[in-house]
Amino acid sequence: MNVLEFKTLLNRLTAYDLDSIRTDLYPEFNSYPVWDTGAKKSQNIDHFVHWVRGNPSRVAAVVDLANKKLGEKAIQPRSGPVPNTHYITWNDFTKLPSYNKIAEAVEFRYDPASGLKNSPITKDGYVSVYAIYNMSAWASWKSSSLSDYERAKAEAVGELRLLDLMQLNEGRIKNQPALFPVGMLR
Repeated sequence: MNVLEFKTLLNRLTAYDLDSIRTDLYPEFNSYPVWDTGAKKSQNIDHFVHWVRGNPSRVAAVVDLANKKLGEKAIQPRSGPVPNTHYITWNDFTKLPSYNKIAEAVEFRYDPASGLKNSPITKDGYVSVYAIYNMSAWASWKSSSLSDYERAKAEAVGELRLLDLMQLNEGRIKNQPALFPVGMLR
């Protein structure tokens, strides 16, 4: 594989995917490519190129992981319905008995003045993917609180199996309706 083909393969991945591949390489090689958090994706791809240069086993490992990520992405739903899942309207969501316990987490990082940015509600009135990420960020933040009350609130939000919900909605556009397993949140 030449450098251009290698770069083309890596360009098909997101920056998050590239960082994940970089992290996954450490156990095998006890080192990994440099990663600049604030850098453009192309700069980090250049770090991969420099790291694999002259080492076929590193090239093969990166290509295998990249192809695995691309294969996973190919089968992920991007939009539309998925079997055994459903969308939840915002009105139904706010009527749930547990909503009072999670309301602060759902609206975390949402500023109504900013329009739909990080909105827990989609334009057509469903719970958005942002709502799940907002809850996860809030629960993570509150779980390290010194207050027992705040940690208990974080645990209540954590009971929603947020990691499973984030995996179910991985790759979906954040301002689109979130997928929930049938029977969840009823």
